[in-house]
Amino acid sequence: MTHHLEALTRMNEKRSDLRNLRKEGRLPCNLLGKKGTIGMVHVNAREFSLLMRDGLTKTLELSIDGGTSVSVELKEIQRNPVTKDIIHVDMLIAGGTAAAGA
Repeated sequence: MTHHLEALTRMNEKRSDLRNLRKEGRLPCNLLGKKGTIGMVHVNAREFSLLMRDGLTKTLELSIDGGTSVSVELKEIQRNPVTKDIIHVDMLIAGGTAAAGA
């Protein structure tokens, strides 16, 4: 079964902007390809947590800005060491060559 998530592109890299995204219930993610970071997106943190709780293995479909759908694999999930909340996710684009919103 393939899991689907809606993602929106983000242009900001500052720590304060990422903190504000998290306060709004969004989870910052990097899309990685063979040559490094291809794009930066954010997804709904609650939906992602529910997928993790329900047994998300490694693969999911991201619909970026309501248009392009990209198959990604989870590469790394960063958690807050105290609260264990997910604070950042790195996703590897399946095939590694797709241009995902960038």
